[in-house]
Order: sequence, then structure tokens, then C-alpha cells
Amino acid sequence: MGHPTPTVTDPAVPRAFPAEGSIRRLWPVERALFAAHLLRLDAEDRLLRFQGYLNDEAVSAYVDSLDWFGGVVIAYFVDGEVRAAAHLSWNRGQLVRTGEIGLSVEAEFRRRGVGTALLRRAMTIVRNRFVSDVELLCMPENTAMRRVAAHLGLKWKVASGQAESAAHLHWPDQLSLFDEMMAETEGLMRSSFGLAKT
Repeated sequence: MGHPTPTVTDPAVPRAFPAEGSIRRLWPVERALFAAHLLRLDAEDRLLRFQGYLNDEAVSAYVDSLDWFGGVVIAYFVDGEVRAAAHLSWNRGQLVRTGEIGLSVEAEFRRRGVGTALLRRAMTIVRNRFVSDVELLCMPENTAMRRVAAHLGLKWKVASGQAESAAHLHWPDQLSLFDEMMAETEGLMRSSFGLAKT
């Protein structure tokens, strides 16, 4: 890509995020919650998220087409609604896996550390799926996405009207597996016991 690819050595699963929310994995039966989140994005936010405008029908078709065996959606919940999400996808059936991460945060929940927390969690999850390199793509004007990635030390390159960043991940170890398990358990408990209420 024309620039050094940072190596992510620390899973850095966040232990803290906005008190009113919880972060956990989204399951296929909850795809409607993910769709509702994306449909709440306005035209500009959809353009930035998908690098092109999608109408409601196209957004719904995108959610319906997700490969839940070759990807994961990590969601930020407030009052039972998904208000931000990171979609991780990777190539299946190959010895060396590469992946991509797409991130979306509703306007009223930005600048609270939500995007950074989701991206950190995403990095740990793809690492634990033996993904060696992960890529983030966005439009150059998507300053929010570029700022979130910069918090993790990722560098951006702009070429052909697109901003791109990548990170090289180490293989999973006991710490990264434990961090994912504990973070997911915490998210489930916060949701189950009503700790994700405003």
C-alpha cells in the first residue's frame, strides 16, 4: 500500500466505554437491530460508511447478504438498540486470512470513545480468527473514521479518492483469547442486568 503496515501487538480490549451502553457480539437472529441502526444513518453518513449512497432497500439487502460465518458484527447497545457497530469480514478457506472492518456510529453517540472501543474489540476478534492483516477503507473526508484509527496508531494513505489503512496482527495467544471472552461476558452481563440503560 505504499506505507509501512503497523503491527498490532496488544489486543487492547477496552475495559471502559460510555456508562450508558454495552458492547457485545451481534447474532444472526438480531440482524434487524443492525439494519435499524444503519437505516437511521442519514444520507451523508451512509455515503461515508459505504463509500457510496445506499437507499433503504439497498441497506436492507446489504444486511441480508452478510456472511455470518466469514464475519462478525460487534454492536454498541443503548436501551436495547444498536447505536454503533463494527462489521468485520475475512476471506474463508485460505491459510493466510485477510480482513476488512467497516465502522458506523450514530451522530449523537460520537466523540464518546465508542468508535475506538469498537475498533479495538474488532482487532482482537479478527486476530483470534487467525486473520493476519486487516484493512480499513473510507472516503478521505471521513475524518471521524480516520481519527478513530489514529487513536490505535494506524496511519492513513489517500490514493485514487480513497483513504486506506492496514494493520498486521500477531497470531492469537492466551491473553487475546481471554480478553475476547471476558469482554463478551461483560457485554452480555451489562445487557442482561440492565446496566446498559440511560
